[in-house]
Amino acid sequence: MLNVGIIGMGRMGKSHAGFFTTCAETRLVGFYDPSATAVQEGMDKFNVPAFASADELINSPDVEAIVIASPTYCHAADVIKVMKTGKHLFCEKPLCRNWEEADAIKQAAERSATKLQIGFVRRFSPAQQLLVKLVKEGALGAPRFCHIDLFTGKFRRMPGDWFANYTLCGGVVLDMLSHHLDLLSWCFGAPDSLYAQGFLEDPRLPEPVDYSSATITFANGVICNIASGWNRFGRSANFMEIYGDKGYASYNWGKNTVTFMPKDGETQELEAPAVDNPYYEGFRHWLKAIQENRQPDVTLDDAFNALDLALGILRSSEENTVIEF
Repeated sequence: MLNVGIIGMGRMGKSHAGFFTTCAETRLVGFYDPSATAVQEGMDKFNVPAFASADELINSPDVEAIVIASPTYCHAADVIKVMKTGKHLFCEKPLCRNWEEADAIKQAAERSATKLQIGFVRRFSPAQQLLVKLVKEGALGAPRFCHIDLFTGKFRRMPGDWFANYTLCGGVVLDMLSHHLDLLSWCFGAPDSLYAQGFLEDPRLPEPVDYSSATITFANGVICNIASGWNRFGRSANFMEIYGDKGYASYNWGKNTVTFMPKDGETQELEAPAVDNPYYEGFRHWLKAIQENRQPDVTLDDAFNALDLALGILRSSEENTVIEF
C-alpha cells in the first residue's frame, strides 16, 4: 500500500483526497494547506492529520508519494523539492508559471528517479481518447484544421483571489486551455508558429476580464484556431473539432460520445466506454507506473509541450508578436 500526502486542500485537493481514501492500493496519511479553514475541513472530512508545512510533508518518512494541488505559482518549488527526495509525484496542471521555473524543473528531473505525472485529466476520458484515436489512425484522413471553443460564463473571481491575478495564475490560457494545448500536441506534434491577441485580466478594468484568441500552425501544416475566456455572463463551452481531408470529428467535454462524419458518409455518434471518473483513471495509471517501476505515459515532456504553447500565447498577446518555435 502506498502512503500518499497532499499539498493543497482546496477544490482539487479535496477531490483527489476522495480517491486516495477509497483506493485499496493507497492510504492518505496527511496533507498541508496554509489556510486554517482548509485544514479544519480536511481533517474533519478525511480524518487525517495536517502537516505544519509543505517541507514537513515532503520530508516525512511516512509519506511515500505526493500530490501537489496547490496554486500554480506554488508548484515549481515543491516539485523540485519532491524530485530531490526521489518520492513519486502527481502535480496538477499547469506544471508551473514561466519558462524559468520549467528549466529548473527540467534540471531537477535529470537527476531524479521520481515517477511524475501531470494532471491532464482529459487524457483519461475515453471519449477524448476516441477523438484522438480517430485522428491518429487516419479515420479523418490527413488532418487539416482544428477549432477549440472554451468559455466559462460564470467566472466570479475578483481581485484578491489568485485566480484573478494574471501574474500568479496566467488566466484561462495557462489554467484551463492547457488541457487542450496538451491534446493538440498529442494529436499534431510540434508547433511551427502562433499568433494571439486578448484581454489578459487587465488590472485597469473594473472587473477581471480574460479572453484570448489564438491561431497555431503546426509543423505538419495543421492550423488550429482557439477562442477561450473566463467571463461573468453568457454561455459556457468546452468543445473541440477536427477536420481532415476525409472526415470530421468533434467532442464536447463531459459527454460520452464523439461525433464522427466521414466525408462521403452519414454522421455517427460513436460511444466511448464509460468510466467512473477520468481523474481517478489518471491516478490509477500513475499508480500502475509506480508499481511497474516505469515513467507514466503522460510524460514531463508533455507538460513542457503544453506549457510552451500556453506561454507562447501569453507572450504573443502581451507583445503583439508572432511566436516561432
